[in-house]
Amino acid sequence: SAAATTSTTSSNTTTSWVVRRGSKLVEVSADGSSEADFAFASFNVPNLHYLEDRANVSTGERSAPTEFEQADALAAVARLGGRVVRVYALSVQSTSGLSAPQFHVANNLASAGGGGNWTAVAGTASPVLYLNEGLLADGLDRAVALAAERGLRLVVPLIDRWSWWGGIAAFAELHGLGSTDQFYTDAGCVSNFLAVARTLANRTNTATGRRYCEEPAVLGWETGNELETTTRGRVPANWTLAVAEAIREVLATVPASALPASVTPGFQQLVIDGSFGTVTGWEDAVLQSDNVDMITGHYYQYGPDNVPRYVALVVVPLVLAICAVVGAAVLVYRARRVATAATTAGAHELADRDAGRLSFERPTSLDRLTVTGQESPPSPKAAGGRARGKLAEALFPGQRGSAAARQRALRVRAVILGVIAAGLLGWLAASAVQLYRALTVPYSAMLARDLAVATAAGKPFLVGEYGLASTSQLEGLLSAAVDAAPACVGSLLWSLRFRARDGGFYTHSEGNGYWSYHYPGFAGNDGEGFGADEQAAVALVARYAAKVAPAAVPAAAVPSPAPVVLAANATATAAAVTTVGLSSSSSSSRAASTAAPVLVTWRGSAGATRYLVERTTTDPETNNNATWTTVTATASDAAAYASGGRTLVADYGAADAAAAWYRVTAFNNAGQSNASEP
Repeated sequence: SAAATTSTTSSNTTTSWVVRRGSKLVEVSADGSSEADFAFASFNVPNLHYLEDRANVSTGERSAPTEFEQADALAAVARLGGRVVRVYALSVQSTSGLSAPQFHVANNLASAGGGGNWTAVAGTASPVLYLNEGLLADGLDRAVALAAERGLRLVVPLIDRWSWWGGIAAFAELHGLGSTDQFYTDAGCVSNFLAVARTLANRTNTATGRRYCEEPAVLGWETGNELETTTRGRVPANWTLAVAEAIREVLATVPASALPASVTPGFQQLVIDGSFGTVTGWEDAVLQSDNVDMITGHYYQYGPDNVPRYVALVVVPLVLAICAVVGAAVLVYRARRVATAATTAGAHELADRDAGRLSFERPTSLDRLTVTGQESPPSPKAAGGRARGKLAEALFPGQRGSAAARQRALRVRAVILGVIAAGLLGWLAASAVQLYRALTVPYSAMLARDLAVATAAGKPFLVGEYGLASTSQLEGLLSAAVDAAPACVGSLLWSLRFRARDGGFYTHSEGNGYWSYHYPGFAGNDGEGFGADEQAAVALVARYAAKVAPAAVPAAAVPSPAPVVLAANATATAAAVTTVGLSSSSSSSRAASTAAPVLVTWRGSAGATRYLVERTTTDPETNNNATWTTVTATASDAAAYASGGRTLVADYGAADAAAAWYRVTAFNNAGQSNASEP
């Protein structure tokens, strides 16, 4: 179908509501006067509320990003017309991982950190759970407020299947459960999780003064991220429905007067099934429930459903099948040798051998004879032992057995191994099919399969994650998603990272040569954490965002805010991205310099592709007519964050100056920013 019509109700501030209408989403203006289909192409920004890429190496501590960092991430999404951002799940304290003191949910406050700024979750018991108010205020609260200011919306998963941030394993562990899967079934654990979900949805946002259930910038609550059992089974339907009902109860407390007339209280935000349905499929009860608005799919070639797993599933049965086939062949060969030897020996020798065998037959046991000389029936235990003995003798007659018996035993064992080999080859074939699909089935085909399930259930569908594949694979999915709008409401590429507070960007390796992305897209540099596909992938998302929602894409804008110079000193914290003032950038030339360079670091500007760095040796605060000399007009902040700050320019040209001041201006195709304060 054609791309969805974009609403004209959007503005720089999110005041409209996005709600479900059958198998699509619509944006309803704040006054309820207009509705339009809602669709998007955008990014996951997992660290928007909880920063894992700045973990303290010695303590494992994680914290909330700063306002600058959150604003840079959201400005990137707004500039490309993304409309929606999906964050990652809440973090959960693990009793076996107390060295990481920052968690959203905990029960051991003595070791959980957060400066004592905790509130008990009402309704929790055995154990009582607490929410980290400080982490929520600096993280999710502010992220929602900043998103609203930019006309963006957030998808918030409640908990993770995986253990990166604790997840369901840690939650089950807090309740003393022996199995992670009991997270879904243990009455006390489920009750406590429902209480956490209710408390979060009802919590007052410290940055806006509104309860979360009253926030138009919260697009929806996802029951979790890639939820499944440890054996890759489906999440119990009653668990998903209980979570959906708990959230719906809180949403229903918003008075009708606070919503447009066409929006029903309780349905102003979405409840999204967070099960890993792409792998496990979906429970019918979930698909048919009115409390579940939307289902999602995650698509990877080298992701959670990864190729190494399938390779192992192919290699193991292959090796075992080869062993079984070889074993069967050896047994058949031995049977033939026995037959040949028997033929050569002749009938007389066989008769003698058979006669000799009789001398080894066991006499009838005396304890089985009655006084009258009649043999008593064997006991069940004795009968079973004799049966097992006969089976063993039939399969392994040894050298005392006749040639015919030995030949027969070898053939039976060969048949048994053949049956085992056939079963293993069946396993191998099934695994090979899985591996083939993982390597060759296009993401677009996976989307079509899952979208058909959602459409049959009358629900909209969201591509919640995809990535770690070629740009052609990514474009195939984006094209299919846009063509399927508004039934396919959107797609979210994994994942976008943002500028660091003290220079450079946060980077994140996704494995198999893939890295996180950064806006507006920079040249590949594995050493700095920028993938070879970055520029192409970011451009793809921007292009399809414009296709699915053209009115949401703003006009090209100059970089903003102005850069902030953070340091100009002679102490290096990491290798400089740009070195100037030397005849050669070789290490030998640097060593030959008699004076240390001035190392310049700055906080970058959203949308910037390059920077002009200028120097003066006159204090600009006392001299308005200071002369500025260009150090470099092609500086970049496309560098990996370094603890303590990242040196972006090493200026040897000022090595002999008594003092030097610097200013930085950001540039892109639309123009230039204001210059930084010196």
